[in-house]
Amino acid sequence: MLFSSIVVSIFCIKKAPLLLRDMWYDWYYGDIDNKLIKFAWFFYTVIKSVYVCIMDFDFVFYTCYIVFCVLGLFLHPFFFGWGLLVDFLRIKLLKNVIKAAWIPRESLSLTFLLFLLIEYYFTLIAFVELSAMYEPGKCDYLWKCFLNNFDYTFKEGGGLGSFLSNPDVYI
Repeated sequence: MLFSSIVVSIFCIKKAPLLLRDMWYDWYYGDIDNKLIKFAWFFYTVIKSVYVCIMDFDFVFYTCYIVFCVLGLFLHPFFFGWGLLVDFLRIKLLKNVIKAAWIPRESLSLTFLLFLLIEYYFTLIAFVELSAMYEPGKCDYLWKCFLNNFDYTFKEGGGLGSFLSNPDVYI
């Protein structure tokens, strides 16, 4: 937490003045004598500053970085996973790996939907014809049968065939 705070503080000290310099320069050195207008201009500048910070990716990234570190410290260590490990995704080589999965996301999604459709057809056949071969309670309902088939499709040891209670019955 200490090192993360140092990293975020150095970033904010280095980047925030560059983002906000022109706005606050106009407010501070502007020739507005009316106190009420200067007060309203102050709130406008604060809101504009927040907007500029929100629109900057690095500022949002480091803000989320420190928020997740604080959540990991006080709520649950699970939050450290996002806060600290996502920093590795800023490495250029890993960005290319993410792009390799993100750019063809439509075709990958359609491929996954095709897999789910084939898995559903197999589940219908298993539910109607092979439900007696399942362990008790594993294929009582179609949705339970689908979830069990999906779960055991890629398991080690033969996939769904090793899951069935007595596969030698129909041989």
